[in-house]
Amino acid sequence: DNVKGQVPIALVVLMDGVHRDQVDVAKDLIAKVRQDVGPIATPAAVGVVEQLPKTRSGKVLRKNIRGLADGKPVPVPGTIENPAAMEVVASKLQSLGFPRQMEAA
Repeated sequence: DNVKGQVPIALVVLMDGVHRDQVDVAKDLIAKVRQDVGPIATPAAVGVVEQLPKTRSGKVLRKNIRGLADGKPVPVPGTIENPAAMEVVASKLQSLGFPRQMEAA
């Protein structure tokens, strides 16, 4: 982002058995973040995914997700639980318009 540098985005995994429209999920999440955290933390984009890339110990690979959103080459770590999750996230980020190119000032 030209003003903030980085902008928050949200990738959401719905609980098993929950079937909601992605637009409704995004609206509810954005409203909740604005109310509880404040407008500064409002996600620029919200995407519902089937899974997030995690290590075998259950940690979300946030650095790798950030790299995908920034358009950087991201190696698939050997400790990843499901390598296909990286493609799921990359595809969703692309559909949300990431990586975004910064405009010249």
